[in-house]
Amino acid sequence: MDEKQSRKMGENIPENRMEDKILSAMGMERDSLDDQAETEIPDSYQPMQEMSDPEFEEPVRNGWEPEPKPKRRGLRGIALFLVFVLVFSTGYGLGSSIANFRNTQNQVPYVVPANERQTQETIVVDRDPDLIVNIVDRVGPSIVAIQTEVLGVDYFGRAQLGQSAGSGVIFDRRSNELLLLTNQHVVEAATAIQVTFEDGVIVPAELLGSDAETDLAVLKLSRDDFDQAAKFDSINPVPFGNSAEVRTGEIAIAIGNPLGLGNSVTQGIISSQQREVNTGNGQSVSLIQTDAAINPGNSGGALLNGKGELIGINTIKIADEQVEGIGFAIPINNAIPILEQLVENGEVARPYLGIIGETLGTERAGTWGVPEGVLLVRVLMGTPARDAGLKAGDILTEFDGTRITTMEELLGQLYFKQVGDLVEVKGNRDGEDFTVTIELAQRADE
Repeated sequence: MDEKQSRKMGENIPENRMEDKILSAMGMERDSLDDQAETEIPDSYQPMQEMSDPEFEEPVRNGWEPEPKPKRRGLRGIALFLVFVLVFSTGYGLGSSIANFRNTQNQVPYVVPANERQTQETIVVDRDPDLIVNIVDRVGPSIVAIQTEVLGVDYFGRAQLGQSAGSGVIFDRRSNELLLLTNQHVVEAATAIQVTFEDGVIVPAELLGSDAETDLAVLKLSRDDFDQAAKFDSINPVPFGNSAEVRTGEIAIAIGNPLGLGNSVTQGIISSQQREVNTGNGQSVSLIQTDAAINPGNSGGALLNGKGELIGINTIKIADEQVEGIGFAIPINNAIPILEQLVENGEVARPYLGIIGETLGTERAGTWGVPEGVLLVRVLMGTPARDAGLKAGDILTEFDGTRITTMEELLGQLYFKQVGDLVEVKGNRDGEDFTVTIELAQRADE
């Protein structure tokens, strides 16, 4: 093969491209690196002599012999490797530092866009810290403890004198009398009643009238029974509030005589302004629910609002290991018509409808395709219901503007009605709705 062909073939042999790229990136050329590598070889270095054994001699190909290359290739490779490592590590570290520096300079706190911000309304409670103290100072003297003597029978049938305790509220003043409101069960079967004011003054009381169905009673205190007339004159009735305006969550203050200890004050809130409660005799009554502590002896005491007004008469405390903070009071709006009758007549003329009914129930109402309500089984002759046109088979669904679904709810609505009241009753007859007006009359047995 001639020299021209040999040079051509030599030009087609690829060089180490990785080395060329690194050198190019560093601004160096291969010749300068080769010269540098040659200067680094010491003068004392002697290349290893080639073995003269013919067995290891490089064969001659096609009649030509490759030109021997300098014995510095190994050092050049090492130098390139070291340069590559140095450049890579330095570049990586420098690049990371720059990136971190840029991130630090460019990092800013995240700000929620205005349209995504959630505004929180701050509720400021502006209440006199002495509010309850002032109410107790003003109203406390009109809340009394009640002690009664009850004649009973022991296990062997012998007569035995017992005692009971409760609370009461002075609600009215006459020329020579103070009228006191309490629960009927506090004074039931009492042979003697006395009241104790917060300052220790004890005065006998007379039962003016009571009503078991609403659990209300009125007592009378005479001026002549006070040792000092000044004490009688200093007692002011507790002002009435409007229980219809009571709101869930508002302040509630209970004052009474728990466990016979004397006047005690507890504070809470109105848990529900209208809670239907079964009284245990098959009837349901609407009461105010509160979490103010009400214990035995609190019955008949006052439930006050934040203005010191009487909004209820404490009457029921649920006693259960799993129940705490649930007490009830008779709304004062419901009590007023009852106590008015007790004051005037000593008893309540209880109105009635003259029906025998039963709760229809959800299942039967759904099966029959009629609304839930009270199914009239019988309508008595000569009664208000009969005179208004009600018939057996009618389903009553509303009484005086209140939705009713059970017989207990219907009787509960009658609790605080008076003889002669006109009430609007709605119902369903043979799939058609109807409305009638009934004038309530007094029960025949009264």
